[in-house]
Amino acid sequence: MDFNLIKAFIVTFEVGTMTKSSELMGVSQQAVSASIKRLEEVMNEKLFLRKGRSIEPTYAAETLYQKLKPVSSMIENAVTIKERLSVACSEILLDKLSDLDEIKLKQTEFDRSLLDDDLRYQRTDIVIDIVNVLSPGYVAEPVYEDSLVVICQQEHPRIHSEISKEQLYQEQFVTGQMRLNGRTGFEIYAREVVNERKEKVLMYSTANVMMLVSQTHLLATVSEYMANKWADKLGLKVLPCPVDLRPITFSMMYHQRYQADPFHMKVREKIKSCFK
Repeated sequence: MDFNLIKAFIVTFEVGTMTKSSELMGVSQQAVSASIKRLEEVMNEKLFLRKGRSIEPTYAAETLYQKLKPVSSMIENAVTIKERLSVACSEILLDKLSDLDEIKLKQTEFDRSLLDDDLRYQRTDIVIDIVNVLSPGYVAEPVYEDSLVVICQQEHPRIHSEISKEQLYQEQFVTGQMRLNGRTGFEIYAREVVNERKEKVLMYSTANVMMLVSQTHLLATVSEYMANKWADKLGLKVLPCPVDLRPITFSMMYHQRYQADPFHMKVREKIKSCFK
């Protein structure tokens, strides 16, 4: 059987539309549709039913997927020999991995919904971030723990050696635009009920947040690791947050198809050693 038919079926089954399947595979929608039709002829079974703009797998498709998915993964692993793995890492920890020869490093996507697709379709081999991919079939190993701290200018006119809750809510903040279910990291990690802060500026990059704080009287809550690394260079004051916050856990996430792959295992161990 043509392996391209199997691949088209598996991708379409997983994403639920031929449009997205064609985008992920880099072929036309007509080519995907033709592959599915050809496979249906070979199997003498209807595999998908139209449901609005999406498609719904039949019982035959669900049974076929369970049989073909492990085989497809084995074939892809066997024909794909990599000298380096593609690793997407949070901006906060990029420097810890920059010396590893076995990886091609990039910053994680701002749109966290893309992490799942990047791993599933092997655009990225490993993701290191605070967001655990929730879809089944993935492994998430905790690799690093950090905390949130408050930063401000060294010469801030109102904030001195510490900051109170009252001051925290009176001051204006620079915040990152990344949200999880509509909440900021400050709100997600708070162990207590928090008030809404005065958000003056929204930015994409933690580095840009810190640079703006260094040039203004605005405040920010950022990674303690990153704050301590750049505080002296940027003239920043690093203060404990007066709100009780949980630690931030960064996880290494990858598809379980690679769990026993020798080269993948070797690279994962080297990554872990970088965080010790």
